[in-house]
Amino acid sequence: MTPIEFLEFRGYLSAGSGFQSLQFRIIEMKLGLTDRFRSSFKTKYFTGTMFKGEQNVELEQAINEESLLIQIERWLETIYDNTSFDFLTVFTSSVENFIEHGKKQKIMNGVAVETAERDVETSKRLFASMIDSSEYQKLLNNNERRISHKAMLTALMISLYHQQPCFQQAYQMLGLLMDVDALMASWRYKHMLLVQRQIGRKPGTGGTGGFSYLQQTIT
Repeated sequence: MTPIEFLEFRGYLSAGSGFQSLQFRIIEMKLGLTDRFRSSFKTKYFTGTMFKGEQNVELEQAINEESLLIQIERWLETIYDNTSFDFLTVFTSSVENFIEHGKKQKIMNGVAVETAERDVETSKRLFASMIDSSEYQKLLNNNERRISHKAMLTALMISLYHQQPCFQQAYQMLGLLMDVDALMASWRYKHMLLVQRQIGRKPGTGGTGGFSYLQQTIT
């Protein structure tokens, strides 16, 4: 179908657009995409303008119910609390040794000492944002992270020690969750390309910026 052919009936789509799909909005809410993490468009646009009456009630119910993300976060935290292994201490020591080893290797390969030391400091800052709970909390407050510090450490521990019998099932679950995330991202990307091909930079049928709005949802 050419863009011109699409435009001939585009006006009849009305609430059939992806942005106006109540079902898709509910799926997002159930997975854990709340307004706090959503690409900024209009405050209360979905519940106050887009969906009304019974649809608004249904959407509000989905918003107020516990999402899959919250349940996964609590599950991961429980695993961490029930694990006697001091993962954080062992992991911290391993990473620090890895960083120092990398510095020595760079110097041996002719990299200037000042450059190697600067790279080490950069690596340490990035590492601190992962293991330091206060630094991690700052990222969480800025919406740059989605789960608690404890839950993140648990996911990391499961990933690194997934061959241990006690973590194998949890590792499979995390893999399936990443598959869901990848499928959602793939759908959004393909939808964005379709919109760009059919309407270019024209506004979307739901009142958004169309292609530019969809770009924001996948970044």
